[in-house]
Amino acid sequence: MSALLALAAAITMAPVIGADFDQALDNFKRGKYVEAAADFQEIVDQQPEYDYGWFLLGMSFLKMNKFDDAESSIQKAIDLNGERFEYHHGLANARYKAANYAKTVAALKTAESMADDASSQFALYRLRGLSYIALEKWADAVQDLDKAQKIKKDPVVLDRLSLGYYKLRHYDKALPVLRQAIQAKANDATLLMRMTNSLLNLGAETRDEARKSSYFKEALTTAEKLQGIKGGDSDITNLVGRAAFGAKSFPKAEQAFRKVIAQKPNYCYAMVNLGKVYIAMERWSDADSILGDAAKCAPKMAVVYESRGFALMKQKKLPEAIAQFNKAMEIKPSESTRQMIQTCQNNIEVAEENAAMAALEAKQAAEAAKAQAEYEEAQRKQKEWEEAQRKRDD
Repeated sequence: MSALLALAAAITMAPVIGADFDQALDNFKRGKYVEAAADFQEIVDQQPEYDYGWFLLGMSFLKMNKFDDAESSIQKAIDLNGERFEYHHGLANARYKAANYAKTVAALKTAESMADDASSQFALYRLRGLSYIALEKWADAVQDLDKAQKIKKDPVVLDRLSLGYYKLRHYDKALPVLRQAIQAKANDATLLMRMTNSLLNLGAETRDEARKSSYFKEALTTAEKLQGIKGGDSDITNLVGRAAFGAKSFPKAEQAFRKVIAQKPNYCYAMVNLGKVYIAMERWSDADSILGDAAKCAPKMAVVYESRGFALMKQKKLPEAIAQFNKAMEIKPSESTRQMIQTCQNNIEVAEENAAMAALEAKQAAEAAKAQAEYEEAQRKQKEWEEAQRKRDD
């Protein structure tokens, strides 16, 4: 139940105490909060035990963003009558508006036992969930916001619930909530970006190739929609490139990353991503070149050296590849990189053995050829001598 609905419910239950109250209430309903506050102040001055008057005075102050005055007045209403949910919710609202989120949660915990209908429960879970989001207590937030969305599909609740799941890296839970949120706010760039990133993460995590392909293709569709809204934003274009790469649309990915680099020549992540695209396309020399540029602007990024080492290995530039892999190991040791180094070393040993064998075979062939030539020369000379002897005998 929103603060306005709570107030409306409270108004219907309020005792009628005369024309002064009617005038004050009319001013409040018409948005004349200064006048309403003055009227309600006069009423509680005359009737200091009138809890509802204090509550409406506090709500008038809240509408004017006078948070301390609002909290003080509503607290007096609670002190006089602590059994009304709307009073506690109003106090929590004042604290939330003042960015006192921990105190908001405290007020709503007190009110929880009084939330005895769906509207009150929705209001409580919504506001407490939003407070937990502000406090970055993501696990607590998703518990309350999930309860709220089961009661009522509220765009703000869906937005914040998806954020909570996203921050917890529960991308599988964030995705259906994001789809609902985007139905209500189809062109919300923040939601579309969160959904694209969720899909990219899900695609990277799953080992099921069909699901992986589905996630990346949907990520590409969502990223392109986002690009249509945000225009030529380089971060969005980079996101399109990442999604296209995951969807194996390599030419589209290359185009996106090249566009980003043209806009921001030192966009290191785009360089790394373009290098990965070239590797996927088996354009080893292009990969080596762009990753060399990436190493200049991101010298502490291990993936740069890992990727460049792989591109060099594919070009059979094994010592250079090992040098790149060793740089990666200095930054972030990994078993896969260690195996790449071992593979290169094994290939170098094999190449050296093959070269030695080839040299030996060449030497043996040369010696055999020399021996054959010497034999043939001896045979020739023998024939010449025999021919000379024959002529002499004749």
